[in-house]
Amino acid sequence: MQLSKVILRSFRTFHYDFRRKLNCTEEQFENLQNAWEDETEYSHWRPCVEIPIQHPITCIVGLNETGKSHLIDAIWRACKRKQTKVEDVCRYAEECKFGKVGRPLIGLRWAMLSQGFVSVANSQIGLEDTEQNEASVEDTEESTEPNESGEESEYLSNDTSDTGFGDEATILWDGRSSFTLYAPNTDGIEIGSGGFDRLNKHLPKPFQVRSNVNLPSTVSLKTLIRAALYHSSQEVIQEALPRLAEQDLFANEAELNEHPLNNDEQLVYRLLRSCEEIDVETLVEMAQYSDQMLREFSAQITVRIEEELNLAHWWGQDIDTKLRVELRNDEVSLSITDRTNHWYGLSERSRGMKFFLGYILQIIIELNEHTRPVLFLSDEPDFALSAVGQRDLLRFFRKVVDDPRDDGTCQIVFTTHSFELIDPNFPDRIAILRKGQFDEGTSVVDKAAHRMFEPVRSALGGRGGFLPFIDGPNLIVEGYGDQVFIMRMSQYFARKKANHLDLAALTIVIADGALRVPRIVLAAREIHGDRAYLTVLLDNDEYGNQIASEIKKTDPYLDEHDQVISVFDVMATGENKDSEIEDLIPPGLYLEAMKKYLTEAAPDFSQDKLPSLEELSHAVKTEPMSKVLKEIVVNECPEFKHGYEKGVVIDVVFDLFEGTFDNEDEKKGFLEHLTKLTDALLDRVNENLRHKRHQEIRRTMSRLAKTFVQTNPIESSKTFAMELLDQLRDLGNRVSVAGEFDKAVDKVASDFRLNDGLKTDLIEDYDEFKRIANELPQRLTVNPNLELM
Repeated sequence: MQLSKVILRSFRTFHYDFRRKLNCTEEQFENLQNAWEDETEYSHWRPCVEIPIQHPITCIVGLNETGKSHLIDAIWRACKRKQTKVEDVCRYAEECKFGKVGRPLIGLRWAMLSQGFVSVANSQIGLEDTEQNEASVEDTEESTEPNESGEESEYLSNDTSDTGFGDEATILWDGRSSFTLYAPNTDGIEIGSGGFDRLNKHLPKPFQVRSNVNLPSTVSLKTLIRAALYHSSQEVIQEALPRLAEQDLFANEAELNEHPLNNDEQLVYRLLRSCEEIDVETLVEMAQYSDQMLREFSAQITVRIEEELNLAHWWGQDIDTKLRVELRNDEVSLSITDRTNHWYGLSERSRGMKFFLGYILQIIIELNEHTRPVLFLSDEPDFALSAVGQRDLLRFFRKVVDDPRDDGTCQIVFTTHSFELIDPNFPDRIAILRKGQFDEGTSVVDKAAHRMFEPVRSALGGRGGFLPFIDGPNLIVEGYGDQVFIMRMSQYFARKKANHLDLAALTIVIADGALRVPRIVLAAREIHGDRAYLTVLLDNDEYGNQIASEIKKTDPYLDEHDQVISVFDVMATGENKDSEIEDLIPPGLYLEAMKKYLTEAAPDFSQDKLPSLEELSHAVKTEPMSKVLKEIVVNECPEFKHGYEKGVVIDVVFDLFEGTFDNEDEKKGFLEHLTKLTDALLDRVNENLRHKRHQEIRRTMSRLAKTFVQTNPIESSKTFAMELLDQLRDLGNRVSVAGEFDKAVDKVASDFRLNDGLKTDLIEDYDEFKRIANELPQRLTVNPNLELM
């Protein structure tokens, strides 16, 4: 089952949908569009604000005070039946204006209904609800709930055609104990709190991923036992108490509950339980383990955690990051190693690192434990993370929802103020909230605007930059139209699950004209430390060809690795003429897009002045297509000279290509161009990523060799030399062709007879060894088959 819509009215900043009410016709007013939008004394048909939720990920964006956090809280409250209070009522709602004490309406629409849900829903129709629950529920944050039944439902089945219930349903809640179930084209069915509880067992389990939950450096054994009992049944607690008292751990149940557990401590226990199935019995026995047994148990758990967590893969800022668990008789300690090859306690790590680790652990553990689909909710997970860390987190989100071990029911809804957490591959996964003037409250920006990122930029208050994102691959293009083309092309292939540029990992840098490209290339060259890896896409015209020659001299890497591409290079056919990226579009498709664009942008323009398809096809043999059409439009409509946006025309091109355009030959030709351009760019971006990875390894190897020489300036034993070679071998094998770097290292060991004689023997011809050790990192070649993250 999947959450597909949130329906709100009079909840905090959400008042009602003013646009729909103001734009409704008399007939619409008489025939209310939705059964839950009743005309009451104080409503006068106030349509609810409806926020679409996409599966599997929805990113909620908007400025401060637009209601993003309120939306997450509304979903949580409705799922957990956490009662609303008077202060949750929208301050400018009619109920408040007239001094009435009311409650907000919160509705959740579920799609892809399971057989279990439909069966229970049908059984509730017409039955009297005998379970009453009018008790007030405190509005406090809940920790992970113990003793949950975890009852499985048949949520893999989506075939509900034989039930008559349909494949979606809405549950509306009044914030107290009144629940109403709406099926398509039916009146609401009052099910009450008891009926909701029975349905809720078949709904996805909501889980709030909290930003303030981090792994501590140490946790006492007594605390872990308390956490284990907290997650156990009363029967297990009673059975364990005598043994706990016998070992002077806890005298009685009162002492057991004396100190409340915090979420950090519970996270440690849940991690151990998830990876090694540690329970109360195991923890009690640990107090009696010998030091040797504890070391072996610690190593076993650390390996299991590494297999389950794979932290180095997700924390892209350091490929050597690992988490270690050390068990002692009275406590458990946790530490992290990184590229420094030293272990640090969690308290010594950065705030961002601790947040990232705690964040992904909450999700991984919940997925390991879940017996129902999980609905993950998170408010601003960009907290404390750098731009690189945010990209890592987005990669993690995508892996979670695409994990083959999952059944496809996991769903993530989160808010953000960061561009890095917005997946540009799937713009339909974005919901933009805005806050109107006076009493309008929060509304949703029309979905049609999601395709372009200007609404998102406005919603977040961000400004674009012209310098490369140094850490990742960068694609330099001449103008905004090129960026729109690349983005729409990549989004199209991403939805088709075909090879595509990952827009979340790639930075498209707009040079604002070919003449500005050399400046960007030069800036990337002059950056200290990591070089910025660039791929440059230029038009095939006088300026483009001139700039291509210039930047290849500025940065020989671009020339050596064919990182400068001309648009003409990826055209399937055509004469060697001036070409822009629009010339990859078939003339008929471009002409249709231009007509549609002009209908809205220049309604006074007479489209009879546009060339016929035959005339356009002939003209573009010698001139760029965009130039041909722009000249015609500007000649007929001079005031339109600076209003012509070819990026918008390109956007319309893709709308038509994916929609109503029916010329199959032109569609096929366009698809061939898109495929060829995508493959060309992917080859070059992957080449850059491989070189970046090798450069990082080479730099680390060089540092190790120089440190060795500084530490041993005069002489060195064979033992220390072999330790250096082993370190270099381990690093080199991460990125080299299998066995290739081993041969180089083995030859050095053989030439200097490091395996002969005693390990304490000094190396003969030590000056030559130092020279070769410093040169060894340069023998590392680029592996063309290196697997990229």
